[in-house]
Amino acid sequence: MDKDLNYLRIKKINNYSDNSQGEYVFYWVISGLRIEDNFSLKLAIEKANQFKKPLLVFFGLRDGYYWSNWRHYHFLKEGLFEFLENLKKLNIAFIVKKATDDEILSYAKKAVAVISDEVYLNGAKKRQESLANKIEVSMYLVENNSYYPVNIVLNKKANFAWQIRDNIFKFLDLIKKDFFLEKVQVNSLNFFQNFEKEDIEKEFNNLNLDKKIYFKKFIGGESKALEILNEFIEKKLPYYSKFRSNPEKDFTSNLSPYLHFGNISPVKIVKEVLKKHSLKDENVYSFFNELLVWRELSFNFVYFDKNYYNFKSIPFWAKKTLDDHKSDKRDYLYSFDDLEQGKTHDCYWNACQKEMVYFGKMANYMRMYWAKKVIEWTEDWQKAYDWLVKINNKYELDGRDPNSYLGVSWCFGNFDRPWFERKIIGKVRYMSANGLENKFDIKKYVEKINKELDLRTKDLFHRQNLQRE
Repeated sequence: MDKDLNYLRIKKINNYSDNSQGEYVFYWVISGLRIEDNFSLKLAIEKANQFKKPLLVFFGLRDGYYWSNWRHYHFLKEGLFEFLENLKKLNIAFIVKKATDDEILSYAKKAVAVISDEVYLNGAKKRQESLANKIEVSMYLVENNSYYPVNIVLNKKANFAWQIRDNIFKFLDLIKKDFFLEKVQVNSLNFFQNFEKEDIEKEFNNLNLDKKIYFKKFIGGESKALEILNEFIEKKLPYYSKFRSNPEKDFTSNLSPYLHFGNISPVKIVKEVLKKHSLKDENVYSFFNELLVWRELSFNFVYFDKNYYNFKSIPFWAKKTLDDHKSDKRDYLYSFDDLEQGKTHDCYWNACQKEMVYFGKMANYMRMYWAKKVIEWTEDWQKAYDWLVKINNKYELDGRDPNSYLGVSWCFGNFDRPWFERKIIGKVRYMSANGLENKFDIKKYVEKINKELDLRTKDLFHRQNLQRE
């Protein structure tokens, strides 16, 4: 295998050449809202300097999705604001617009070359492929949000995490971690209308968003991601292996929203962790198992399985066992609205549902329990799958992500093995309230969530009173 895999991140997806007569190099950023370890930006700068052209970075806003709400877009906007200021320092122009595909096409056609972040989810991938076919200039995709190029560790669909785990750790040092951005030779701020925060704000005001879903625990942006990473390395990583699953404690990294929105690269995370800790440390190994093995597995999953978002993605044995138990009597049945509002008999489940709905991120271990119970409480496991994807994508800051699609699919037996047979869930792995009580101080978790909800309600009431005054 090559000593440096970074060059394999880049692939050309059409048959056109770079157009030396183009006006600028066009970087259509999708999931690269950062400066450090942004491999797409690095290529874009190199192309601009090669042809002595300005570089235009563009982010296209879209709305109208089922999950288009203010929580996700506010986190996105915070990251865009910081990216704008950081690009200015590099003398690079940045435009953020609510844009149709035709508008993006009009920018791309004038370019020397088009560069974009590799994406794996169906909708965005089709948009990139469509653009590449319509422009008469080269278009490059850069794998900018994974640690490894997706087909390097295993060039086929993996069925289990163990199929990639050894290679993940064996090739860890083959990713070149020293990252350097050239200075742009042409100041593109002189060629394009200078966007300011106010201009981005105006574009956001034109979006059709669900304003009822807005509160979140985390602030978006590259600097905040780095701050959270440093706090994790200093205060939480030494206890990660022991406490990462405990929902009443907070020893997870909390980096998943930042990875999803491209505010930080997994390459940066690995680099910073290994500056202070050894891979031989069980806490580092445990953390990298989540960050690299399971996250990279999720990219493999959505890359090779185009049914990643629905029940067709689960293996035959899981479909069969769930179908075999489809007619089993349910002790509890809930509607979609009941589940969404956290109105079940299970106080542990209600707590994790409310944590997600009101704060945008659920304790990691509780995500598994959350999904397993919905299978039991829904009359049809296929309907349960659809509901879980909808609720996850709507409320989780890191929803609509390969990792979250894998998480739902795993709860239905994907990447797992058959277990002891039970009613309703068949041979799919089972989780129970008693299991939570035996493993954790789960009542303390419920108390913690209720306390946070109470504080949030008081803060909201205070803000409303101030507005009235």
